[in-house]
Amino acid sequence: MNQSKALILAVEMLERVAPGKNYDTPDFYGKLRSIKAAIPPCSSSSAPWPRTAIVGGEEFFEVAQQAIEGRTLMLMESSRDGGEAPAIIVDAGTHEVVMDEVYNGFLDYREEGAIGR
Repeated sequence: MNQSKALILAVEMLERVAPGKNYDTPDFYGKLRSIKAAIPPCSSSSAPWPRTAIVGGEEFFEVAQQAIEGRTLMLMESSRDGGEAPAIIVDAGTHEVVMDEVYNGFLDYREEGAIGR
């Protein structure tokens, strides 16, 4: 990931968590605007990252992606609770929830015998 993409990702993540938190202040948003202004445009036209999904009325965001047995999977965490709540694993191609109640990332997928389904 180049520096521009990394900065864009950081800004997007900060914008998601800022509302309602202690740093939801005009000063914070002023600094965020100055960071955004300093980011050079990306030359890539790839899909925005992280991806988000609404599952059971709750928003999840992608934290990792991995190809396992020819299947591209996304590990997603709760936008509200982050790492404090169980994650989910979603098939990137079909957008099907493959596993919920994931505590150890892709290791849970491998250990549950989900491979080969």
